[in-house]
Amino acid sequence: MAESIFDDKSQAPTVPELEKALGKSTALLKNIEADLGDQLGEIKREWKFYSKKAGLTFALIHRGRRLFHLIPRSGFFTLVITLGTKAVLESRTIGLPTEIISAIENTKEYAEGKSIHLDISSEKDITSVKKLVMLKVSS
Repeated sequence: MAESIFDDKSQAPTVPELEKALGKSTALLKNIEADLGDQLGEIKREWKFYSKKAGLTFALIHRGRRLFHLIPRSGFFTLVITLGTKAVLESRTIGLPTEIISAIENTKEYAEGKSIHLDISSEKDITSVKKLVMLKVSS
């Protein structure tokens, strides 16, 4: 079974299909997109099928730069964000919860930076997401 609830690579889900899958978490995604759109300007969604294991995921893109990837699940979503070296260092200073700081510090570093996976299911989670995205954009 794919990580994403959507595993048919032949077509991306419609907005109603995505909203049905995410359930109450749809409001969290809309909040993130609206707030980032207000702060950064136009945000686009780009659906990708990387593998059978991953399934369909999408990225939020601003000015050609991927802000993060999102893996739709049943009733919630997993956000994957990659931070460069400067952002990793600054992440300790922006008031993130200790479990997120720990996830950043304990994640393997690749050439493009450190990627962390965050399960998003509550309003508290999106505050951290917004901080991480703004940190990524500013560094």
